[in-house]
Amino acid sequence: MPSRTLLPKARRTAVSIMLHTPNEEAQRQTDESEIKHVNYISLNITGEVGADDSLISARVVPNGRDGNVVFGRTLHAGEKDEGQGIEVGPGEQIVFKPGDIRVSLDDVDRLSPLLETGYRPIANTIWTWFQAFGWPREELFRYLFATARRLDTAHALCWATGQACRATEGERFQEARIRFFEAMGYAELACIALNRGLLMAVACPKKFEIEIQHPIEIERMLPTSKAIRDAFEHIDERALGKVRKKPDSESISIFSQPDLISKGVIRYKDHSLCLGKEAVETLISARGFVFLTAAREAGRARMSDQAIMFFDG
Repeated sequence: MPSRTLLPKARRTAVSIMLHTPNEEAQRQTDESEIKHVNYISLNITGEVGADDSLISARVVPNGRDGNVVFGRTLHAGEKDEGQGIEVGPGEQIVFKPGDIRVSLDDVDRLSPLLETGYRPIANTIWTWFQAFGWPREELFRYLFATARRLDTAHALCWATGQACRATEGERFQEARIRFFEAMGYAELACIALNRGLLMAVACPKKFEIEIQHPIEIERMLPTSKAIRDAFEHIDERALGKVRKKPDSESISIFSQPDLISKGVIRYKDHSLCLGKEAVETLISARGFVFLTAAREAGRARMSDQAIMFFDG
């Protein structure tokens, strides 16, 4: 069921609008005389029906009828989804009046899976909203996208560290050592991505003159995460027992990690960082901050400013 319209050319990419039935394959196999049920509307990169190129999808519901014209709309913000779709028969049209199609940053964000730690990836949300609608300042998009990617990567590496810390049944001593060094490698990269991502998040408001306050959890973690990150990034110097070319007897403590396997904790000098709950909770706060910053800069929702018609066939 193709659309006769495209979004305005001012958008970042040419985006087409399509409707979707609950089961596209089953719908194609039905008799043409049967009523079709439309449940979703999507913004797509191309106009090719059936292509796997959807940017955003939103639930649509009926909004009245006038003869062979069926009116529809997207769900209102906070409206309960009763599961009802738009019914359209042969020869009928579906029309969305101006303002009746509303897509939001939340619609995009719902596509991000809720992981078992409670974290949801954010980079795709930022990228998708920009591709669909553009941003007032592209440099801010690039900055937030890079920040989001670092946060997502930090979380993935924290999770990988935790997985590597788990012993397997019947594991021998040599196998355990290999697993420990694997966990150390993940932890090293996790600490680097974590601190770099947090630093970018904290610097964003001042750098781009945005009136928004970053979460206090980020501020609290910065000193420890920076010290550990610095030790890992300059591991070649720490191996020599030095910090900034000067001898430091405590610098080699980065090589001793007695609590990594048992507690998921990285230690350096008098600093300690748990890559489990502590790091993940901070990442969740930082992720929320990036989302709010994106919503403030690029808008949280967009509505159609013209009527959009779909026809059967």
